[in-house]
Amino acid sequence: MNRTRNSLLNANINIIFYFLSALMAFYSRKIFLDKLGNDFIGLFGTLGNMLGLLNLAELGIGTAVGVHLYKPIFNEDKKNINEIISVFGFLWRRVGLVILSIGIMLSLFLTIFFAHAGISFRVIYFLFYSLLSSTLIGYFINYKQIMISSIQKNYIISMYFNIAMLAKTLVQIFYILYYHDFYGWIIIGLVFNIGYSLVLNLKIKSEFPWLNTSVKQGKDLFKEYKTLWTKTKQVFAHKVSYLVLNQTDQILIFSFTSLATVAYYGNYTLVINKLGSMFDVLFTGLNAGIGNLIEEKNTNKLKQVFWELNSFRYWMAGCLVILLYFTIEPFIRLWVGPEYIMNRNVLFLALLNLYLYQIVSTVELFKSSFGLFQDIWAPFAEVLINLSLALILGHFWGLTGVLAGTAFSAFFIRTLWKPYFLYKRGFMEPLINYWKIIFKYLGGFMLTIILVTLANAWLLPINTKVIGGFLLYCIIIALLCFIVYGLFLALTDKGFRGFMIRMYSIIKNNITGFKSKPTTGTSLRA
Repeated sequence: MNRTRNSLLNANINIIFYFLSALMAFYSRKIFLDKLGNDFIGLFGTLGNMLGLLNLAELGIGTAVGVHLYKPIFNEDKKNINEIISVFGFLWRRVGLVILSIGIMLSLFLTIFFAHAGISFRVIYFLFYSLLSSTLIGYFINYKQIMISSIQKNYIISMYFNIAMLAKTLVQIFYILYYHDFYGWIIIGLVFNIGYSLVLNLKIKSEFPWLNTSVKQGKDLFKEYKTLWTKTKQVFAHKVSYLVLNQTDQILIFSFTSLATVAYYGNYTLVINKLGSMFDVLFTGLNAGIGNLIEEKNTNKLKQVFWELNSFRYWMAGCLVILLYFTIEPFIRLWVGPEYIMNRNVLFLALLNLYLYQIVSTVELFKSSFGLFQDIWAPFAEVLINLSLALILGHFWGLTGVLAGTAFSAFFIRTLWKPYFLYKRGFMEPLINYWKIIFKYLGGFMLTIILVTLANAWLLPINTKVIGGFLLYCIIIALLCFIVYGLFLALTDKGFRGFMIRMYSIIKNNITGFKSKPTTGTSLRA
């Protein structure tokens, strides 16, 4: 019962802060573009992606440790928990030192990489080392937060993080409106990141007073947890492709175009990513629950949950892509101005990449829960295809070429290979059982596109250049998408009907439960 309550609370908190952070992100983006300029915002995004690539060193450790924590948490084995998190702290400290070393070496080449950026190198280096410092904080201070994630109380992290980020953005807005100064704006961001880490650690200490970890102890215990390191290397190989796909695009775009183009495309990615992440927050912390189902060996129930989640993902992904296709350009025009509207091909490829990510999310979730990380060739193949095509196509077509390379790699590895591997090693049944249902989903998606496109011809008189008309247009398009695609799935798919019934039951029961008694925490708290 506590797991269910925590999952619902995670979703509720995430949704609240999702909307708050989205509103703040759109509002602040316009101000920062006006006051700081396209080039500086493009520089901020490019450096952020460079440092994001350094997190390759971390990928896999957190996931592997989380998997190892499930059993001792279930058994309330505090000694084992302290040992595992101590090992985690030791590994993360090592990762932090590696990132620091690589970051310093990378900084030696910034004058070459940004030779024609048109921004002072003093500003570039100050921003780079501030972002590097913010990155390193997590590795040296925040490693204990994995305990919160492992007991499905992510809402604690979400609350503290989002409050800090909202406050940081507000202070940056007020500062930049009165002082046109890059340095102060950067310092504010760094100070709030440090403050967030310190406050979160105090919260963790109060939640788990028995959690006494030691990096030195972790070093001594490391050899006793060889399976942890083996699993880490496997997970690393799989997650590296995800990071490359998400962190290299802006770097490659800058290489073939300019910082201004990075900023222009950044407006699109902000809208797309914010709306795309809206559905991710609903499923925060599901890994542990699916892991329990796998341990129960109840194959029928497991597949039922798989298709319920999968049908929901396809419904949401399809509706989101259609909605964005028709409304993102009017939104960009109202938000930052018509001069920021880009080529239609850019929009199509960006939405294609979003769709390919969304529809495979359930497969990724179950593949991870099964612990299926042995196919280490797949992520490296994805990286190779992505970078090779992005470099070749980007040379000829710039931004659209880079996005096309990402789409090709995602399609061949994520869309085709990963479902095959899940069905072969996880569900252990023929892949045709997967594609028969998926083609039905895709058919409903295409039908929805056709009907909404036809209906859109009747909506052209709506004046989307004013806020009222734009909102009306968005509501009509959204309702058409959700109703048409939703009815199709409800009539043709058992999994979708099951998901809707399950959601209604969970929400109804937990609303009643919250009214009758407060949410209780895990006994590990005391």
